[in-house]
Amino acid sequence: MIKAIIFMGLGALIFYLYQNPGEMTSVIDQGKALINQGASIVQENTQ
Repeated sequence: MIKAIIFMGLGALIFYLYQNPGEMTSVIDQGKALINQGASIVQENTQ
């Protein structure tokens, strides 16, 4: 079930980039921000 949700999200992202190829930099920046936020949450919970 979780795999299906992840693949649906990836598919939506790929379709969005296919429709709007100029948005690549903003998608990358948002991805970096999401990863950093997730890493901060994990770091706070493991200390």
